[in-house]
Amino acid sequence: MPAPQTVVQAVQAAIVASAHLAAYEHVSAAAQACVRLGSMSSGRWRSAARELETLQDELHRAFPQLAEAVASRAGELGVEEDSLWTVGDAAGTLDMLREHALEEVEDDEPAAKVLQGQVLFGVSFVEDPELPDRGTTLLFSWPEPLSPASWPWQANWVAGDGQQNDDEGEPDELDLFEAGELEGADSMLAELADELRGSRQEARTALRDAALALTRAARRADAAFPGRVPRRTICVAADGRRAERQGSPLAGKLVGRLRATREQAERFDSSDSSRPGNPS
Repeated sequence: MPAPQTVVQAVQAAIVASAHLAAYEHVSAAAQACVRLGSMSSGRWRSAARELETLQDELHRAFPQLAEAVASRAGELGVEEDSLWTVGDAAGTLDMLREHALEEVEDDEPAAKVLQGQVLFGVSFVEDPELPDRGTTLLFSWPEPLSPASWPWQANWVAGDGQQNDDEGEPDELDLFEAGELEGADSMLAELADELRGSRQEARTALRDAALALTRAARRADAAFPGRVPRRTICVAADGRRAERQGSPLAGKLVGRLRATREQAERFDSSDSSRPGNPS
């Protein structure tokens, strides 16, 4: 059964807002890099920096409207605003990891079809700081976009101890395995089975293999570029699952500043309406 249209529209608004925020972060970083290049080389980079700074300003000015749309949609659904941000961020994470995850599976495997299909649209990772070798992969699908399936895992890096022909040590090997059953996937299995033209059990196996591939891709990316794959966010599902949000510092500042402004305006309106002579 497809999700209600109001939920789909709310999720789409969150995906757009999250993508907008990601664009702002990348453009901001690129502008700063071009400023540094311009200070040490030709005017070409100074010109590029000015163009990027203009684009950065445009993205910054447009962001509050998009963020307010997310807040409004969350209010209409009666869910926490951060739960929608989680879904939007998860869509971006899947886009970032998809190509690398596909390298972990064979082209003709059902898992590859899941990764390239239309049912699964987002992925997020929750880790416990006290248990750094364990975590949970959350898989977001359109049948119930606010209630992701969860796949618990455990990972270890096995140090390479051999020597290759070029006298370099063998690279560390990632040992990743599941630490529990795939849960909460019932809502998406029927649509996945249709997408794969197979049974629900085949769909479950393919989804589990896709989760494994995405988690391996995320762990490898994080090992090569620490912090590249964010540990997401507050996720309030229908069954009450919740994980703490850890957005990027720049994103956190923008969202936090917007919320502070909103709360200040609400306090002002409240105090103004309570003054003598004002209608209640």
